Amino acid sequence: MHYDIAIKRLMEMGGTGILRTIAGLELRELRTLDELPQEQTALLRCDYAAQFTDMQGGEGIVLVEFQTRWQEDKILDLVAYTVQRMRRHKLPVIPIMLLFNPHSAARDFFERGPLRRFEFRLVKIWEIEAADLLATDQPWLWALSPLTHDGVAAAGKVDNLLHTAPVSKTERSDLLTIFVIFMGMRDTLVTQQIIERRRELMIESPFYEMIKQEGREEGREEGREAGREEGLVKGLRGSLLDVLSVHLGEIPLPLQSRIAAVNDAVLLRQWFQIALRCKSLAEFEKRLDG
Repeated sequence: MHYDIAIKRLMEMGGTGILRTIAGLELRELRTLDELPQEQTALLRCDYAAQFTDMQGGEGIVLVEFQTRWQEDKILDLVAYTVQRMRRHKLPVIPIMLLFNPHSAARDFFERGPLRRFEFRLVKIWEIEAADLLATDQPWLWALSPLTHDGVAAAGKVDNLLHTAPVSKTERSDLLTIFVIFMGMRDTLVTQQIIERRRELMIESPFYEMIKQEGREEGREEGREAGREEGLVKGLRGSLLDVLSVHLGEIPLPLQSRIAAVNDAVLLRQWFQIALRCKSLAEFEKRLDG
């Protein structure tokens, strides 16, 4: 699943509550940071980066990397993200890794060669009880429940909670769809049942297109990399146009042409993330050129 964009949306909706509950960070405010400039190597693209203000008024940067499986070398990526953001923002950086699946070697530090010791916060999501997330009044935490060790068993309850969550219809649609994306990593049958039951609401979320696109991608023959890339770009382009037209209004022809000319999946993902945070088409175009 293309869950990286979904994760950013989830963090933007309830990042302070998520980090307080699962990482022990008491933050007053989070401001999502844009992707690094395109000239930076693709290595320096973490799942979520934000500038924070804590309860005492102190400022810093928090980096969150979501990992499905433990890979020690991924810590080197986290080192690179941390150093780059320290240099760019001149602020303290708190690196966090959220690990989905159990692994006996998982640890919260790295030591190798000249890198004597790099420490970060490791959150082992599989050790969390789904009930602990559901006991909160924060639906963004409910959406993470499939990743807990008993998350599949709680799927029906979470589905009902999210369907009646006291948030806007747009947020409810996004949360249900993100919940399904995470559930897809655990149980495909339960996932399909929820999609069939909640399709009418989920279809309003730009993330719903990702689920359909993922299904199309998985159905392609192995070895047809060019075809898969073309399909991915087409799906991302469609998702971007959908979120712009639904949430920001009619798209002018010059902007439509500009989007149609982009064949880079990474760039389209970045534009999609920017679109989710904009309040007007003018702001979106300004941020593209900024």
